[in-house]
Amino acid sequence: MKFRKCAVFASMAMSLLVNPGCGYFPSIDTRLERALAKSANGDYAGAEAELAAVVKREPTHGVALLQLAKVELKLGRADAAASYLVRARGTKADSAELQRLSTEAQLLQGQFAELLKSIDANPQPADAHWLALRAAAHTGLKDYASAESNVLEAQRLAPQSAEVLLALAQLRAAQGRVADALAALDTATAVTPSLLRVW
Repeated sequence: MKFRKCAVFASMAMSLLVNPGCGYFPSIDTRLERALAKSANGDYAGAEAELAAVVKREPTHGVALLQLAKVELKLGRADAAASYLVRARGTKADSAELQRLSTEAQLLQGQFAELLKSIDANPQPADAHWLALRAAAHTGLKDYASAESNVLEAQRLAPQSAEVLLALAQLRAAQGRVADALAALDTATAVTPSLLRVW
């Protein structure tokens, strides 16, 4: 009987090793799915734990590294995000996504001039995302005229984008137009309620 129990245990252990997606050893794909679901629900700490487990098993997993950078940016930890983005370079990470997240990290780090140089070095379509980033960088540099032109064009393309509304709020606050800044923030949170969870 004792031998039989040992044989059953050994068989179970071998099954878990051969099929890491079940039992106590979730597969990398399973962890990535969990991380995306948790991040979508605003559980950034939970997403971070899942992604960290992936990177621990596969340090050069480009998708996981980019997702970790996204989570760190959501949590306002730009330096941590930047470190994951450095690690993602040279992997199979999506290059367009890598550049986008890198510029967002630069914005949070206050590297406004560097951000604009990065965008100019790798021209992107004039969409709302890049225009909002440019507006935020110009606001940081106190070039309010350039910020204004960029954010107004971004609003024309995506009037209900929370990202654009936040860039507008930042500009109006810098200009001392507090009421307009608060109005833009109210609209942004109404459009994207999950922003309140981050704050």
